[in-house]
Amino acid sequence: MANDASFATPSGFANPDTFNYEQWLWREGIHATGYLRQEPAPVRLSPAGPTLRQLALGFLARQPLGEQTKRWLAALTLGDSEQLTQDDWSLLNATGTTHLVVISGLHVGLVASFVLMLAKLGARFTTPTHWRMRTWPWWLAALACVGYATLAGMAPPAMRAMVMTLVGLWVLSGRHAPGPWQGWWLALALVLLFDPLALWRPGMWLSFIAVAWLIIIWQGRSRPRVSRAGAGRW
Repeated sequence: MANDASFATPSGFANPDTFNYEQWLWREGIHATGYLRQEPAPVRLSPAGPTLRQLALGFLARQPLGEQTKRWLAALTLGDSEQLTQDDWSLLNATGTTHLVVISGLHVGLVASFVLMLAKLGARFTTPTHWRMRTWPWWLAALACVGYATLAGMAPPAMRAMVMTLVGLWVLSGRHAPGPWQGWWLALALVLLFDPLALWRPGMWLSFIAVAWLIIIWQGRSRPRVSRAGAGRW
């Protein structure tokens, strides 16, 4: 926050068939816009505390890597797509991989699965006789799932993926097995509870509709007959 600043109620142009800037500000939870005066020079009154996401982006920016590598890592791992250039977006659109820079079930599921695999491997070495009965690998995977979704900014698609991944971990650990639609509705309810404005964001509906379509396609199909120890079971 700085002095010598002016603030105003968010507003936009009223031109028909154009981008509604005022509605976009409201949808993003921005309640005021402002600017700093050049004279007198602005003075910062108090610094804003950095978030975990900002700390991660700052750590990545300090690494001795090329600028192209930094912005791609920020986009693919933390969902910070604002660093990508127009040429980067053209490449993503041409290859059909735009979804990779949106933190979704793919990212959250991979993080949870990887942590679960390492944790179960550690449990197998530490307690080789009854490692299957250990519950801490599942809790560790759940914490990694929540932590990564928080690190990525907890956008509606990331929150949806987090909730449904937690439900999946609960089912795979041998607890009560809710149906896929129960997990879907639970994720939708929690997203709207914590972020009611997400109801007006296209990204949320694209995420939930895509998962609903996958549930419709795969529900009722028999499981593939593969070796219990094979990679196909995953």
